[in-house]
Amino acid sequence: MNINDMTIFNPLTDKPNDLPNHKGLYIITANNISCLPDILKEAEYKFYEERPIIYVGMSNRGFRARDYKNHFKGTARNSTLRKSLGVFMLLNKEYEVNNPLKYKFKSDDERSLTMWMMENLWLHYLICENPEEIEKQLINELSPPLNLKDNHNEINKEIRRQLKAMRNNKKN
Repeated sequence: MNINDMTIFNPLTDKPNDLPNHKGLYIITANNISCLPDILKEAEYKFYEERPIIYVGMSNRGFRARDYKNHFKGTARNSTLRKSLGVFMLLNKEYEVNNPLKYKFKSDDERSLTMWMMENLWLHYLICENPEEIEKQLINELSPPLNLKDNHNEINKEIRRQLKAMRNNKKN
């Protein structure tokens, strides 16, 4: 698998219906490092299409149904990417009554996060049959700062430690 074969999707200008509903692998990049929350400006990055890679993921349900809708149009309740970006942006958490471990951000914060993501992030995807086999390899190879699970790389370890603590902190 070669990440250079990925298809680029710009959530600000491309049509969501153009995204395939196939399983595969994806990476999220930012326009540049300067647009990222302060703590992420300190991270070490690998680049794709001259943009810093901030997250790697896989989809078993389809890029349109799962990744675009959850990450770019959903809430932090269903997106680890949104949850991670939101805590670094110091957004206000809103915990669920029935499950106090689960949260999203307050409605205004979710809307501002959506707009920020649409303006600053890109989705790059590759249709493949066994994305779970490749995802772990790419996470350790690229060491994106927002991937906590399966990321054992020493690069960005301190940022991931801070991210985990902030995501588990119930104060904000």
